Amino acid sequence: MTRLAKRQGPVFVAANPATVELARDYLKSIGVGLTSISISTTALQIFVRTAAIDEARTRTGHITESSLLQLRMIAAGMTNAEIGRQLGMSENTIKASLKALFRTIGARDRAHAVLIGCRAGLI
Repeated sequence: MTRLAKRQGPVFVAANPATVELARDYLKSIGVGLTSISISTTALQIFVRTAAIDEARTRTGHITESSLLQLRMIAAGMTNAEIGRQLGMSENTIKASLKALFRTIGARDRAHAVLIGCRAGLI
């Protein structure tokens, strides 16, 4: 099974390099490390990302615990057969279940489903 990378610290977005340095120094002084810093992010990019997160949360608001578990398993890189073995279901049952999940959240494929799940904060 593939392991997911864990976040090492907050992501900071700022337009002014001096602000980035000030934030980095402050966070370092209190023992917090930054995962990444983005200086070139615009207000439009932040708005688009926020809208995508809101849409993902709306789409995933009605999924079952079983579907959520399967979504997390595909995010971990598991195949339908591996998911089926772990859950005690046939590969065809998993395939049908994931197809229904993708339809529910509006995903085109496994990667899109994982993206929606990440944006919704489920993964």
